Amino acid sequence: MRFLGVDPGLLNLGYAIIEKLNSHLHVIDVGTLKTSVKAPLPKRLHQLYISFIQIIEKYHPVIIVVEEPLVKVNPHTSAKVNQVFGLILLASAETQKEILTFKPTEWKKALFGYGQISKDSIIKSLKALLNQSFDDKLTKDEHIVDALSLALLGSVLNEGASRLETKIVVEDCAKCFIK
Repeated sequence: MRFLGVDPGLLNLGYAIIEKLNSHLHVIDVGTLKTSVKAPLPKRLHQLYISFIQIIEKYHPVIIVVEEPLVKVNPHTSAKVNQVFGLILLASAETQKEILTFKPTEWKKALFGYGQISKDSIIKSLKALLNQSFDDKLTKDEHIVDALSLALLGSVLNEGASRLETKIVVEDCAKCFIK
């Protein structure tokens, strides 16, 4: 089974695919879909939509987990990110995929036991939980880190665990690695 995590953004949309085989998790693909600030908004949204549909069609995730946009100080930026969030929901519905959405503090608390966990602690925990080493592509791109965390949460929730159970299960694994 494959799980797609998504960190929406108009300039940088992070995504990660995790595959679960025989109780083992494998990172299949991670990346950032980028758009040009010089392109008109409709073209940028269309580019993201087409690229996102291609990812879904290539990997066939069973669940797509998306970070809900934060309300930011700049309403113009917030509106654009919300448009990207909407196109992700549309693409997911169009391809008939189950979709879960979480606020940043919700998924961080569910996975790591603390909603304000640092990126460094998340990276250390992901390396330990997924038992993999990552190149600079992951550790230098916060959108990929968030997307990978969201994909991991999707795999845990797919096992039938509630959000509270998820926190306990994953926290037991992660607390040794968070300093």
